[in-house]
Order: sequence, then structure tokens, then C-alpha cells
Amino acid sequence: MKKKYAKVVNVPAVEQTAYNHGRFMSGLVMHQLIQLRTVEESLPEEHRTETNISSLHTEAQAAEYIGQVTQKLHQLRGKRRKKAKKKAVGAGARKKKPAGRARTQRTKAKRK
Repeated sequence: MKKKYAKVVNVPAVEQTAYNHGRFMSGLVMHQLIQLRTVEESLPEEHRTETNISSLHTEAQAAEYIGQVTQKLHQLRGKRRKKAKKKAVGAGARKKKPAGRARTQRTKAKRK
């Protein structure tokens, strides 16, 4: 059954001139590399790329590094054992609040 959405936004196609692999990477891409490097450092030695991210300058170099690390992460994910799933809580269930001080009529009146 097809879902009906309230509003559909048409996204225009990206122009070929938007892709410039020789362009210097932005601060956002550099921040992503730093985050990815942190994840890579948690991998076993034999699965690390040993790439110095400060030597990467262009978007193409960053894309190559991101692809290598992502591939390693996907390979290792398939090798790990599956953990037990947490017990699902029903949609209407709530956590019980710890017993606290009872509210008085005066306190309730202040809130109005």
C-alpha cells in the first residue's frame, strides 16, 4: 500500500559542474574526517588504514579515505556476534517515577 504524504518536495537534479574533486575540502568534511579517524583508532591494528588525515587536502582524497574506512567497518560488522536485543516496551508504557513529595492544593493553585 502506497503512503500518502501531505507535501512532496521535488529536488532538482545536480549539475555536473557541482562535482569538482580537485576542490579543497570544507571545514565540515574535515570535521567528518576527524570523527571517522576517531572511529578508526578503535579498530584492531591490522584493519586500520594508517592514513594521516592532515595530508588530505581535496574532496577526492577525503572521499577515498572515507570509502576505505567505511568498507573496513562494514567488513568487521559482519564478523561480530549479534548482541541480544533489548526488550521492546509498549508504546503506552511509561517509566515509573520515584515516589516524591505529595503536592498540596496550594502548589497546584500556583501553577494555574
